[in-house]
Amino acid sequence: MESHYLLHLGRRVVHLGPGLKEIDFCDLPKGEEALRETLSARASAGLVDWTRASFGEKHLDKVGAGDPLSRKLLERAHIQVLPLSETILRKIRERVFYPLPPRALVALASAELRERFASPEEQITALSRECDRLERLRRREEEFASYLALSSGEGTPIAAHLARSTSFRKEISQTLGEAEKSLEGVTRKLLPSLSTLLGYRTAARLLTEATSVLQLGKLTPSRIQLIGARRRSPGRNPRHGLIYLADGMERVPADRRGALARTLGGLAAVAIRADLLTHQDRIEWLLQKKEGRIRELLRQKDRRGNER
Repeated sequence: MESHYLLHLGRRVVHLGPGLKEIDFCDLPKGEEALRETLSARASAGLVDWTRASFGEKHLDKVGAGDPLSRKLLERAHIQVLPLSETILRKIRERVFYPLPPRALVALASAELRERFASPEEQITALSRECDRLERLRRREEEFASYLALSSGEGTPIAAHLARSTSFRKEISQTLGEAEKSLEGVTRKLLPSLSTLLGYRTAARLLTEATSVLQLGKLTPSRIQLIGARRRSPGRNPRHGLIYLADGMERVPADRRGALARTLGGLAAVAIRADLLTHQDRIEWLLQKKEGRIRELLRQKDRRGNER
């Protein structure tokens, strides 16, 4: 098949055919704001339609892209991007290729950032970190208020401060509740199986540490178990990380939580793959396995108690 390319050349996006001959072009708008809107996901229909028409009508399944803008347009038009060898890239650069101007690069980067921050993964990451920050702030304020209460007396400046502190702690709790509600909604929508198995807060924390659902899905059960682990002594490796905060962990004795963490690591791997790949409803099966393991660990505790 003859090679075709999509390239940004000056103020145009150009369709080049065999021999790097120009077949069609589409002018980019003038002005940074207009260009930013054109490159955004919401307002790029014109460029995408032109790309689809320019290549789709010719029944081209694969098209070479020599720059980020062209690659993005081909992907949005559902046309497979053809990898370009260094030889072809060098030839294109020597003859016709010019890079995006600095203002256009800034506009493209701004549009890409807005798309990324609007994704569920980025929302979960931001909300999870905000919930953790608010929890730390509330805990610190409560501890400080308890300390001050020991030395406060009626009518003293400390008593007046404690009254204001009470109002402040209520505002923190209200804000935390709103953030948790938003986090629960987006996490359960993106990771329904994992959220039900471990709790939405733990699922969100695991995703935040792994940076993406795809990266989380690539991890083995043992690696999932160790996400967020911190080495506390030079002679001993950590046994578990954030999964230690999963819902249901408090139901088993402290000395058996490591065993439950190992089980949850394996079940979490199944849950993530169900959410990411198969989209099958495995929630009931996962909960049965989890409850069975908790009952088994509690029976082990009772047997040890009877032996004593």
